[in-house]
Amino acid sequence: MPIFKHDKGNLFYRRKGKGKTIILLHGILVSSRLFMPVFDNFAKHFDTIAIDLPGHGQSSPLTKEYLDNTEKILEWFMQDLDVYALIGQSMGGLLVNRLIGTIKPKKVIYISIAFDPAKIFKIPARFPAISEFLFKANKNISKTSKLPVKIASLLGVDKWKDTGFLAEQVLMADPASASCALNEIMHRNHVVNYRKETEYLMIHGKNDKVVPNHSHIADTLHAEYIHIPKANHAAMIEQPIYVSDKILQFLIS
Repeated sequence: MPIFKHDKGNLFYRRKGKGKTIILLHGILVSSRLFMPVFDNFAKHFDTIAIDLPGHGQSSPLTKEYLDNTEKILEWFMQDLDVYALIGQSMGGLLVNRLIGTIKPKKVIYISIAFDPAKIFKIPARFPAISEFLFKANKNISKTSKLPVKIASLLGVDKWKDTGFLAEQVLMADPASASCALNEIMHRNHVVNYRKETEYLMIHGKNDKVVPNHSHIADTLHAEYIHIPKANHAAMIEQPIYVSDKILQFLIS
């Protein structure tokens, strides 16, 4: 797996395919492996890069000013790339929103983006519980522990079919980094960045318990909005074929 070195550590990423470059950014607690169910299909059509965000997967921890510093690291990573599309899930979508002005992608895809600038809903009550749980967690907890089950329950994704896959994802997050990121998501104001030259697609699981229906944001962005049936907060795991087909249709059109 390639490494991008920066002044705060290392950024790991996966890269496969040829053609226009698309960047995949995962959400909190997980890693680039979240996109594995759709990664190879994307790579048949595009130069596909899935990044382990700081403090997640194999990338170096980041425990101060998480969003600002991660934005800078990603800008450094992409500065020599001609990025065709940015795809972000949950917190990854929030980071994509922050990068639009500097990266200027042709297309953007949000999958259950983790912010609500219209203040239509309050931060779910389970978020502080997750943050507290992470703060107390030992990052070396074994895969046999109850940590994945506990966090999955707090996130409302305890009914995911492949709990082993979920456990591997959860345990690839550094608790201190994830806690820092989560606190910033909860307590900072986030504004929709709209770029008229960019085309937008928003994807949302019909059963998502973490973030609400975002059709109001889709209206602001003049975005196509798709509800994914029988999917929660990570539709690319729960409905990979459906999600892959919809995203490729949008990217190729």
